[in-house]
Amino acid sequence: MSQAGLPGAPSPGDGTPVSEHDLDGWLARAAAERDEGAFEQLVRRHTPTLYAGALRATGSPQLAEEVVQDAWLSAWLHLAGFRGHSSVRTWLVRITTTKALNALRRPQRTVPLEAVPEPAVAGTEQEAERREQARAVRAAVAALPARQREAVVLRDLEGLTYEEVAVALGCSVASVKSALHRGRQALAQTLAAHRPGGDQAAPGGSRAHAGNSHG
Repeated sequence: MSQAGLPGAPSPGDGTPVSEHDLDGWLARAAAERDEGAFEQLVRRHTPTLYAGALRATGSPQLAEEVVQDAWLSAWLHLAGFRGHSSVRTWLVRITTTKALNALRRPQRTVPLEAVPEPAVAGTEQEAERREQARAVRAAVAALPARQREAVVLRDLEGLTYEEVAVALGCSVASVKSALHRGRQALAQTLAAHRPGGDQAAPGGSRAHAGNSHG
C-alpha cells in the first residue's frame, strides 16, 4: 500500500515499500498519541475484514455493524495499552471477536442468532439448505464453552494461525490446539443432528471430519 497522504509514515531509504505489518504498527503508535488521521487509516484498512468476521460470527448484518463500531471504540480507548506483542490485525480481530461473542450471549440476541432473516427472493433448494446449515453452525458455535468458542472463531472463521490465536487468547499453542480439538468434536456431534436422517456419527468417526483433525 502506498504511504501517500501519511505524513511522517516510515519509509526505507532505498524506496522499498513499507510492509503492511510495519505500516499498521506505525499507525497504531500514532493513533495511540491521538492522531485521528492515523486512526482513520486503520479504520479504512481493517473494517472490511473485521465486519466480515463479525458477520460470520453473528449471522446478522445489523449486529455485525454494531459489533465493529463497538470494537473500534474499544480500540481507540485502549490503543495506549497495545504493546505490539501481536500484529495490529490480530489485536483488532481479537477485540472484534470478543465483542461479537459477548453480543451473542446477551438474552435479546439469542433469537436473531437462531432466526436470521431470509432473502426476499426464494432461492433453490440447495441454497435454502446452505442457509439452514449456516444457521445451525452459528448456533452450535455460540453454544460452545467460552475458550473453545473463541478458538474456533479465531482459527476456523477468522483464519488466524495457531500462534496468532495463542497470542490473542494469552495461552500456549498447545492449549489452542486442545481447545480447537474439543470444540470441533462438540460441533461435529451437535451438527450431526442436522444431517439428513439425523445421523449421529461419533465425533471421532470418519463422518465427523471436524472432530478428527487438530489442524
